[in-house]
Amino acid sequence: MGNRIIVIGDHDMALGFSLVGLRDCVSATMQTSEAELDRAFSAQDAGMIILLEDFLQQMSQKMKRRVEAATKPVVVTIPGKGGPSAQGGDLAQMIKKAIGVELKA
Repeated sequence: MGNRIIVIGDHDMALGFSLVGLRDCVSATMQTSEAELDRAFSAQDAGMIILLEDFLQQMSQKMKRRVEAATKPVVVTIPGKGGPSAQGGDLAQMIKKAIGVELKA
């Protein structure tokens, strides 16, 4: 599995992640986000895709199922400016899916 982290978000999200040192930050729109996500899935060295949650909510059911089933690369959604949606994933569940270990407090 690759170790590249790809960020797909709006302008502010992409800028924020690039300021902390991530190089593969894509500033997308609702209209371009699904194509960008498909491109990220095709990257052989991608280990993680960080995706704006608002974008995922607007994608096709086929892409949503692909994201839910993905283990390589793992897809993590980040809430937008409006906060997390009711459909947003629990971080502990995402970690369990990614590494196969359940974290307990």
